[in-house]
Parts: sequence; structure tokens; C-alpha cells
Amino acid sequence: MWKEEYTQACSILAAGRYAKLAKQAEGLHRWVNARKFSVVVVGEFSRGKSRLINELLDRPILPVRTLPTTALRTTVTYHNKEMLVHVGPDGKKTGYPLKEQAWQQFLAGEGRADPQGALYVGVDIPWLGQHRLELVDTPGTGDLVERRTILAEEALTGADGVIIAVSARTPVSGTERKWIQSRLLAREVPRIMVVITKLDQIEEESRARVVAHIRDKVREISPVVEVFVAHGWSGEEGVPGGREQIIRRLMDWADAPEHSQLREQAARDRLAGLLTIAADDLRCRAEQARNQRTQKVQDQQQAARQAAEQAGQLWDMMISELKDRAPACISSIRGFAAEKEQLLLEKFQYELSHVSEPKRWWEEDYPYRMKMEMTGFSTAMEQEFARTFSDDLRGINETMARNYRQTLSVGRIGIMDKDLIDIGSGEQIAGLEDIQKKKVNFQVGRTLATAAGYVLLAGTGGPAAIVTNLCLGAGSTVLGEKVFRSSVDVQRGKVLEAVKGQVEQFTKRAISAAEQNINQAYRRMCGEIMQRKELWLDTQTRKPAESMADERGGSLDKLLLETENLIARLTRHQGGGTDDGALCQGG
Repeated sequence: MWKEEYTQACSILAAGRYAKLAKQAEGLHRWVNARKFSVVVVGEFSRGKSRLINELLDRPILPVRTLPTTALRTTVTYHNKEMLVHVGPDGKKTGYPLKEQAWQQFLAGEGRADPQGALYVGVDIPWLGQHRLELVDTPGTGDLVERRTILAEEALTGADGVIIAVSARTPVSGTERKWIQSRLLAREVPRIMVVITKLDQIEEESRARVVAHIRDKVREISPVVEVFVAHGWSGEEGVPGGREQIIRRLMDWADAPEHSQLREQAARDRLAGLLTIAADDLRCRAEQARNQRTQKVQDQQQAARQAAEQAGQLWDMMISELKDRAPACISSIRGFAAEKEQLLLEKFQYELSHVSEPKRWWEEDYPYRMKMEMTGFSTAMEQEFARTFSDDLRGINETMARNYRQTLSVGRIGIMDKDLIDIGSGEQIAGLEDIQKKKVNFQVGRTLATAAGYVLLAGTGGPAAIVTNLCLGAGSTVLGEKVFRSSVDVQRGKVLEAVKGQVEQFTKRAISAAEQNINQAYRRMCGEIMQRKELWLDTQTRKPAESMADERGGSLDKLLLETENLIARLTRHQGGGTDDGALCQGG
């Protein structure tokens, strides 16, 4: 069935002159017929991906450094003659001995351009060959060098399985959660596991809490994604640990009888995505053909040249305008947050001035009040951003619809990360057990005084404003019994100082997280426009004479209908035939 659908897709893309899309379809076909089972290791930069692969191989094959190291996609595969092979952008292959000095020219480094191409490492490790496994190391997602993030995402196209490296020191950040949902689960990668790295860098008495915390976070994202620990773990909390356990699961994946079916299903979904891009462009071309069918070829050539020149300027103007809007949006959010912060402090100050027992208010009333106020604060920030971003997107869509009959569709984007404040180890993590209580009880003024924290839970589609472990009563905000033996006015003053410090801390971290996500949202929209620009210009600058030959017979309309029918066939069985458990586990 795949061969028939692929052949038809190639015919459509060739007829529509979509050379780039055809090349991507060809890559999917090679993947469907590949003998190797490809496991791609992804994660944010410096999460220990290269070290994890070395541990699985039980040898220091890949270079490991503190700073981002991997600049190229690196595939480790079985070969009885060990070597390092660089394949350049032109397809030229250059072999090197598998020694440390051979790696230097291919590593990421400040002050110089990243190398181009891809690396292949042949190693004489029997279990790779016996199970036809290959491990793919990728640059870190979220790297400041955007090209490295693109390489990591491109590697997923041919992934049979994915290992997500998550550091125990920074467990499942907000950006990691979004990346897993949008880049892995949405693309229906056949098999996924999360591997906790760097657990050996956590104090031994805190490791169980860290592992349980990460396991629970992963279950929130997808209950069927398995969690393993790379090292420093003996298998408690229902989470297997160690090299042998991970390798055994990879072997199960590669040897599973449904492997070919899962790979073909994933390829079919991705092929449908390529054809959807072609179909959108075909509609635009078909409409243009109907309107221009009677014009002379010479007039068409002149009009096409002028349209391409003007369009290039207009596309660039839209992108430039969006880049300018991001700082304006951030400035607006900053001002909005400052106003909300001042109002919140004034509200607490007024409330404190009317209480006769500041200690009781601090210990019993304030935590719940703060939780409610932060909920409102976060929701208001999300709504303010949504209003500004929607206005900007509406303006861009009006321009695109008027000039190109196209619009952008950007999914819901939240600016408040789930983890505004990092979850630490020890007593801080233990505080998560009390988050369901309506009020949080505190031990104020004691050495182990920690807060259960404030968790602003958001339903699907609602505000993604979540704050964890503000830790009232810890550090500089501990109010000892001596304070509460003072006069009522002194108590009010000290409590107000503590409240002010915590409100300012929350606001500062909220703004910092919002700025990062706002910039990411506008960059994403600029990238969407750039992709539309390239495809539109490619269409406009084709020879009008060739276009006329197609359009006189209505061939574009026929090609569009054929494309839509094939997309319907490819997507007919999505979500059926394989349950989520089999999709991610395969064992």
C-alpha cells in the first residue's frame, strides 16, 4: 500500500514541480525501506545526550564537554572496522580514524561557523549489529544557534524511536514540555522514552524525590511514555535504571513485529503533511490560472517579474514589522505586570493594616490569599498577551489575505511557564505533597520551614500560568518568634516587608519567563511567513509559458483534486489500528 501511495505522491509533486517536497518524500521512502532501526537522542543543550550514548555503548565514543558540543547530526552504527566518516553537503565522504583529535574540526565552538554535513561513526559493538540499531546524537534544542535546533528537528523525520534526555538538575522545564508536545507527540513519533541524566550529581538522599517528580511530570504530558534513569539509580519508584535496562528496551523496540507497520503509518502521516503544503499552493495557482488564462505570455512574464519584486518587499516588511512588535509587546507586558504588582502590594498593605493578629494572618490567611492573587495575576498576564498578539496576527493576516489569499494559523501560545521557579531538592520537593489543600500550613521561623507552594493549575486551552514552590518562610522571609513578640505595628511592618519581597520575586520571574516565550512566539510567526514567502516567490517566478500550458486544460484543478484524494486516503486510518500504548512502547 505504501509503495502505491508513494508512487502517486511522487507523480503529483513532479507534475506540480515541487522539487523540494519531492526530495523530502524520497527521504521518507528510504526510511520506510531502511534496514536499520534509528533511535534519535534529543534534548535541550547540555542535557547529557552525548554522555548517555557513550554510557549505552560502554565506551567514550562521542566527545563530551560542559558547553554545547554537538554541531552536526552524528549517527553511531555497527561496523567491524571502526572509523569516523564526514559526509559533506555535496555528498563527498571523508574518513578519519576514530580518535579524539579527529573530532575537533566538527565540534561547536564560539567565534567560528558550524561545520556542514553529517557524521557517521562505525563501532564494533555487537548488540548494535545484531538488532540493526543505530543511535543518532543531535545538537541541543533551544540552542542560541538556530541552525542546530533545526538539525535536531530534521533528525526526527527518520526516527523509529526517540530518547529524550532530561537532566535531573533541571527537571522537565517549561520549554522541554512544550517541545515534547509540539514536536514529538504531535508528529506521532512511533516510540518515545524519557531518560533522566546527571542523577549522580544530585545528593543521594534527594534522588528518589527527583525521580518521582520527573516521572509524574512525564505522566502529565503522556501517560504511556516510559521513564528510565541512566545512572546513579537502583530502580525504586517504579522507574528502571541503568544501561542494561535501557538497552533491553531498545532491543524490544527494534525486534517488535509491529515495527514495520508503525514506521509505515508514521511515514504516511508525514507524506500527507507534505501533500497538504502542495495542495495549498495548487489552490492559489489554479485560481490565478483561471483569472489569467486569456492573457498573452509576454504580459504574463512582465506581470510575474513585477509581482515577485513587489511581493519580496511586502513579505520582508511584514517580517520586519513583526520583529519590531516583539519588543513593544514585551514593554507592554512589563508595564502591565508593574501595575498589577503595585495593586497587589497595596491590597496586602490595606489588609494588614486592619488585622489585629499579624502572626495569625501570616501563617494561616496569607498563603491562601497569595495563591489566589497569583492565579489572577498569571491569568491577567496571559489575557493581556493574547490581546496584543492577536492584534498583531490579525494585521498580518489581513495583509496576506488581501495580497496572497493566504492566512497564518498559529495555535494557542502561553507566556507563563509551568515552572517559573525551579524545584529544588530535599525539603522543597517534599512540599509538593500538600498542593491540593485549600490553604497551606507553614512552619514559620524554624530551620526546616518550607512552603507547599502555589500551583496555579490550568485546564487544556486555559491560561498556562503555573507557579511552583515559592517557598514562603524560607531564607530571607523567615519571621521568627521574636518578631511576633513585638508590637502589632512592628509585626505589620515586618510581615509587609516579607510580602513585598515575595511579590517582587514572583513578578520578576514571571516577566523573565514571559519575555522568553514572547520572543519565541514572534520568531515562530516570522518563520511561518518566511516559509510562505519562499514558496510563493518560487511559484511566481516560474515561466508563464509553462504555466499557460498547464492551465489551459484545467490540469491544475485536476492535480489539486488528485492531491486532496490522496491526502484523504493517507489520513483515513489516523488514530485507528494502533493504540497510544503500542505507539510509544512497542514492546
